[in-house]
Amino acid sequence: MADLGTIATGRAKHWLALTGQPGGLNSIVCPLRSQLFSFLGRSETVGSPDPPSLYMDRAGVFPIPWQVAPGDRQLTIKLKSNNPASGVLPYVRVRANKDVGVQNDVIVNAIATSDWQTLDTGQITVTEYGLLLVELVVPPTSEVNTAYWDTPVNC
Repeated sequence: MADLGTIATGRAKHWLALTGQPGGLNSIVCPLRSQLFSFLGRSETVGSPDPPSLYMDRAGVFPIPWQVAPGDRQLTIKLKSNNPASGVLPYVRVRANKDVGVQNDVIVNAIATSDWQTLDTGQITVTEYGLLLVELVVPPTSEVNTAYWDTPVNC
């Protein structure tokens, strides 16, 4: 399993793909708040194993393109939810793409804990080169539910 790792550029931390390796995440950038993703930001105090991490402070979906090659693929990402008692838990979804042989969405739900947990897609069999769309999701709820995402790993 390859760790995507991080690099520091100034004060910003970015999640980067392994370059030149089909099957690596294309690029996950931990952005500052923007108009497009106003619910998304960078936490300088929370992270696993260390800060910073990407956070979503209200309901939303953050899409990430994942470049894949034929073979068995797997994605893990760490998640921490500050309000697991709400019963509305974040999850990660890998969208189906029949062009690469993935017939159904793969959804991995969080469990109700305020500790860091690892969401693991399990084996995803890819038959062609192409893209899968990974979505980090915080469902709508009437309560504040901030989700922190960190340490994406794929193979």
